Parts: sequence; C-alpha cells; structure tokens
Amino acid sequence: MNRPLDETPHVNVDFPADARFLVMARVTVAALAAELEFDLETIDDLRIAVDELCVALLSEAVGDSCRVHLRAVLDGSSLLVEGMIDRAASDEPREVASLDELSRSILEVIVDSYQFGPGTFRFRKSRP
Repeated sequence: MNRPLDETPHVNVDFPADARFLVMARVTVAALAAELEFDLETIDDLRIAVDELCVALLSEAVGDSCRVHLRAVLDGSSLLVEGMIDRAASDEPREVASLDELSRSILEVIVDSYQFGPGTFRFRKSRP
C-alpha cells in the first residue's frame, strides 16, 4: 500500500544555486539509492541524472540569493527526486532553462521517467 508523499520517507536538501554545492544533490541521491539497494552502476547513473538536471536549473539562477530545493522520496521500491530553484527573491530578468539534446538522451537511458520545466524537475527510478 502506498503512503501519501508527506508520510513517505524523504529527505529535503536546500543549497545555494551555485555549481560548487551540487555535491549536496549527488550525495543525497546516492545515499537514498543505496538505501533502496540499487547496484553501484545505477547509483552512479543517478548521480549523473541529478547533476544534469541541477546544472540546467542553475542557468535560471540570478543573484546570490537564489537557492535550489531538492526533495528525494523513497516510494516503495523507487526513488522520486524533485528539484526547484527559488527565484522569488530576485526581480532581475532571467532565462528559462532547457535541457540540451545530450542531457535528454542521458536521462532517457538512466531514469524511468523525468519532467523538466521552468524552474523545476522531477525524475523517478525504480528497482528492477
């Protein structure tokens, strides 16, 4: 029986929208993937997936006050990862991020499903 996402084991990580802090996202995803007993190759792949998506989000960051919010959820035998960039603190014009063709190709191979839109992303990977 699936629990509502609010009751499902999850981790929230919040960090500055700066590439130096992407390690926070990679470590979080890797730790939770290990908790679900994914093999090492899949864990490495998931680190790449979250990195690709977070890097794309960073292109929307304007100013020093932007932050990335990451939520990783253990949902049964799958890992759900959601990311969002907090741009509300800035009135400066900003670009809307997009994924390049290589990133889309990588994600299509690595994860079961993903969504990417202005300021947000989401992906899911289930254990075989």
